[in-house]
Amino acid sequence: MQGQQADIKALTLPSIRQLFQQLEKKALKENTWQSESNVIKGLFFLVENQELLEPDLIKLLEIIPASQLSLWTISNLNFIHSTPGLEAKANFFASIQRNPDSPSIVKTLINQLSTL
Repeated sequence: MQGQQADIKALTLPSIRQLFQQLEKKALKENTWQSESNVIKGLFFLVENQELLEPDLIKLLEIIPASQLSLWTISNLNFIHSTPGLEAKANFFASIQRNPDSPSIVKTLINQLSTL
């Protein structure tokens, strides 16, 4: 993927959104949030190289029950830096903290990440 970084950054907005939507559909279909799947890695790589998609990724993660998210998934949100992305990330962290099926270790990690 690293070799494709320049290609990703050069994509037009419609192409970026289309690629994100394809990866999003595949991720939801495969339900691979517990592991370091290539689909999730691809989503993160795409968003990391296209900040416009940060809020879209957060919205996607908000619909996944906290019990289905792995620590790897949550801890790899550190690349989100844009102001709208930070607001969305804070909302995401808050929603997981409110989720009763969120394991305490996830809550601890979220507290740590939310201070970044």
